[in-house]
Order: sequence, then structure tokens, then C-alpha cells
Amino acid sequence: MRNKILYLKSKKFSYSKISYGFFYRIGGVSKAPFDSLNCSKLSGDNKNNVKKNISIAMNSLNLNKKKLIIGKQIHSNKVKEIRKSTSKEDLIADGFITKNKEICLGILTADCAPIFFYDPDKCVIGVAHAGWKGCLSNICKNIVKSMVKIGSTPKNIKAIIGPCIKVRNYEIDNMLYLRFVKKDKKYKKFFKKTRGGKYKLDLAQLLKNQLNDLNLSSVVLINEDTYSKESKYFSHRRSSHFNQNKTGRMINLIGFS
Repeated sequence: MRNKILYLKSKKFSYSKISYGFFYRIGGVSKAPFDSLNCSKLSGDNKNNVKKNISIAMNSLNLNKKKLIIGKQIHSNKVKEIRKSTSKEDLIADGFITKNKEICLGILTADCAPIFFYDPDKCVIGVAHAGWKGCLSNICKNIVKSMVKIGSTPKNIKAIIGPCIKVRNYEIDNMLYLRFVKKDKKYKKFFKKTRGGKYKLDLAQLLKNQLNDLNLSSVVLINEDTYSKESKYFSHRRSSHFNQNKTGRMINLIGFS
């Protein structure tokens, strides 16, 4: 692609009225350790570089004329509807939905899962940022509830889960495992016990299961591991394991064409 900008899409989630992409860390202007398409203003990177990177990503999807909404992500299940492109409301949330064709929705990730939602019948798009906290509190369910409130029905909603940390690299402690199982016993199958008595969480498959339980039209999963592919993705957990204090964030964008 132009300017070596690379992003992922799926043929199973391809619609003429929307444009979207799960971006790699490749093709931006930031220097190490944020090289190169870092899109987080809170990472410690040069803010002008971040601004340029966001513009590069939006241009590559022809969304440059849209108003970009990226919330202050707090690992919650809070969802907000964005009605006006000029809105200055509080954007502290991990999920957003909109019918406004002047708006582009974005999610920043570095191991957590970015999830896009689309109802082609009612022309509603949505995004969710889901790590273990968002998964435990089922942010996907709240996204769908919010879409239903403005006219959608689950049978018309399509969802896609983007690249995130995979089970082989996502070790969690016993207490967190117990919290999930207490929430729903069927979650047990999404954990693998390690020899050290801890567990590994299959975040992507658990999120897919939660989405399937909502009886959506379709659920697509992109099977990419952010932790193991250093040249393609930023990873908060990987940087922590290698004592790297700073890392960037990928941007994930969706908007109306």
C-alpha cells in the first residue's frame, strides 16, 4: 500500500458502506521505541509525530475528512453513543457507537482486542477495547445493548475481533482465573493451567464466545498474535517482559465510506 502503510481486513467482514482497518505498527514517522506508526498521545512519544501517524492512517482508509473519536480507555465496559461530530462530551469509555456518517471511531491497542461492530440495515457502527477487564465485564454485551437502543437488532449486527495477545503468551494468576469462573462456569474452557499453577487465558476465543452468545449475524476473528510478532505489532506485555519502559499503540479505525 502507499507509504508502506499496512493494515488487516477480512473478506468475511467486507461492506461497501464502511471503511476499516486494524493497523500494524509499520509506516509511520515515530522513532524507537515507538517506531513507527505509534498513535498514542499518552505513550511519551513526540505529539507531532503521533498526530502525523494518525493522519497517515486515516488517509490510507480515505477517512481523513471524518471527525475521529478515540476515547480515554480505562479498561471498563462503559459505552457511549456519539451523535455529533462537534460533541465535546466526556469521552472516558472503552466502547463507542454512532450513526453519524461524519464520524470515524478509533481504538488504540497493544495486546488488548479491538472489536468492530456494524449494522448495515440501520447504518450503525461500533468499537470496543477489550482486555481481560473488558472481557470479564462483557463490554461486547453493552455495545450490542447500546446499538439496540438506537434501532439495531442483534440478528443484523456483524462483529470482527482484531489482532490481540494469544493464549500461549497470556499468563494470568489463579485469582483472576477464579473471578472468571465465578462469573460464568463455562468460561473455564478458555483457560489452560500451567505447570507453575497459573493459567493462560484465551482472550480472543472467550470474546468470540461472548459475541456468539449475543446471537449476532456473524462473528469474525482475525487470528494474529500481537505479542509474538514484534516487527508487526506493539505489545505492552512483551515490553514489560523485556524491561522496556515504553512502547507504542496500534490504531484501529472504522468509519462510513
